[in-house]
Amino acid sequence: YPLRRQRQMCIRDRSTQSTGSFLEGMDNSIVISRLIYTGVLVGASLLLYSLTRGESRKLKNVKHIRIKAEYESFSTVLKHSRASVFFEKFLKRCYMDETLVCWRYIQQYKQKDETDRKSLNEDILTRFCRSGSNEEVNAPSEIKKKVLENYHSLELSKFTELEKSLYDMLNLDAWPRYLNSPEYKECIEEKVPTKTLIKCLDEFDGIGESIFLGGGISGCSDWQVLATEALEKKCPGLVILNPRRDFFDVNDSSQSEIQIKWEHKHLHMATAVMFWFPCETLCPITLYELGTWTIISKQSGKKIFVGCHPDYKRKMDVEIQTKLANPDITVVTGMDLMIDSIVAWWNDKSNNK
Repeated sequence: YPLRRQRQMCIRDRSTQSTGSFLEGMDNSIVISRLIYTGVLVGASLLLYSLTRGESRKLKNVKHIRIKAEYESFSTVLKHSRASVFFEKFLKRCYMDETLVCWRYIQQYKQKDETDRKSLNEDILTRFCRSGSNEEVNAPSEIKKKVLENYHSLELSKFTELEKSLYDMLNLDAWPRYLNSPEYKECIEEKVPTKTLIKCLDEFDGIGESIFLGGGISGCSDWQVLATEALEKKCPGLVILNPRRDFFDVNDSSQSEIQIKWEHKHLHMATAVMFWFPCETLCPITLYELGTWTIISKQSGKKIFVGCHPDYKRKMDVEIQTKLANPDITVVTGMDLMIDSIVAWWNDKSNNK
């Protein structure tokens, strides 16, 4: 393996050494069945313990004051696509939405080369600066006159004064009023997350709906990257909990325990869990986790998604064992179908809010 792949070999190899020796010599089908069965027993035990002790994990009930602090920063919300929807809604009600649109056009203008800046330059001038336009911004007339006089100029600094004027209107005028608006209250009640990708060792604050990317890590390709890219594009606002680290120090024995504890904690925090079985390895720990969460989800209602690569060697075992343990869980074949099922679930949740 390349050096980068060697560094990414997960703790699962180390944590399964004792398991490997115990299972050595057994038929593969017996191994798979015992792993899933053991997981089911553990899941049932954990559920019974939780019910008898009355320890329901209400990790989503974050204190109002904590959520509020996340959204009192104008710059933070401005960069967050989902949270900014509520601010945009407020601006539209106050007939100020063109101010934010124009400011964003200027941000794009500054990032383009001279060829691409031409069309943006015309849009900014004709839509937002020309007198009588339906979207004319309420900036000082001398600033708008200055940029119109330099109509054909494509200098990067052309809209600097206009940009500052728009930003001040949004930050100093609109923002304080927004914090006392019904739109802001709606944003707080929805608990919109400010960070939608949580990697191992990062801590999830419990704000927002989330999904845990369970599945193979060691000895297989980084499928989590592909899944993350697809979910970020198709499920805006969904928090992704990714257990794969960018770097794992195989020489530090303490990292194994840290990894296992992080995964255990965030599996419980997640709104939903996906289990993906790649073709490169049997993923014994993932089989164990699937057995555990199959039985827990049956009682708790946590959404579980299960998918296998077409060439995963024990695909049939996973399909049969999962169906026997919880008929409500459908095992799909292929990453595309896995993503589609998650997107359908997310769209349904979003439409019912």
